[in-house]
Amino acid sequence: MSRVPIENVIWIEAARDYLLLHTPHRSFILRETMNNIGARLDPERMLRVHRSAFVNKNHIENIERH
Repeated sequence: MSRVPIENVIWIEAARDYLLLHTPHRSFILRETMNNIGARLDPERMLRVHRSAFVNKNHIENIERH
């Protein structure tokens, strides 16, 4: 097991019954649901951008509309 500080997480994606926490150097897998982790995340730091993804607001460089 590893503890990953939330400031190191760039984004989180759902992968069936797991979550992938992506950091600059590697990814970590966690058995958790998006709703459960979303309830524990600080909304000032992590933004849910899709039903299967959270993004760390500090890592957003730009937003483009397609």
